[in-house]
Amino acid sequence: MELKKMVIIDDEPLIASGLAEKMDWSSMGIRIVGTACNGEQGLKLIDETMPDIVVSDIVMPALNGIQLAELCAQRYPNMKIILLSAHSD
Repeated sequence: MELKKMVIIDDEPLIASGLAEKMDWSSMGIRIVGTACNGEQGLKLIDETMPDIVVSDIVMPALNGIQLAELCAQRYPNMKIILLSAHSD
């Protein structure tokens, strides 16, 4: 079985590394192909690695998660995007 590729984007390093390292992704058929600390870096990483899944924070510098999701939906309509936020608003 080929593993699905996933990218994690979050401006909080502890969140990004925690998501990447604390879950047994391979048992769920997923391989982490990279992490990024803001939306601009994340978009570059997405263009380079072509992941199947993107997990992204919403509130980030440079390019927020909603803007990133909109760009990904236009460029890669089959890509699955999961947005996370610790903010109540």
